[in-house]
Amino acid sequence: MPIRGPKGAVPTTRGWEDPRTGELLKSQRISQGDIDAFHGVTEQVKPAPTQMLNEAPPSNKSFDDMTKLELESTGRQHGIELDRRKSKNDLIEELEEAIDGDVVLNEDESYLTKL
Repeated sequence: MPIRGPKGAVPTTRGWEDPRTGELLKSQRISQGDIDAFHGVTEQVKPAPTQMLNEAPPSNKSFDDMTKLELESTGRQHGIELDRRKSKNDLIEELEEAIDGDVVLNEDESYLTKL
């Protein structure tokens, strides 16, 4: 059922207004959907914009150029937890051993070296 108001008035969310002066002729709550229907505006559904998901670019930094935080993050990617309280050189050694496959993480999270 279309909305009806005073002759020559236009609907707004505040009520019915005179189109020339902007004077509020009748105070009434009118929904935006009713206003659009009055003006003959149909809602066009736009598809949601698609977003391309990419992996983070691989870091071409050497371990020596990385910070302790970056080394710890790289270790987590390889399934090991590094202790940042150790020196950077110790972290690098642990990480290189883990990546080379020389270290295996036990169920109790202790490290064993392969024979």
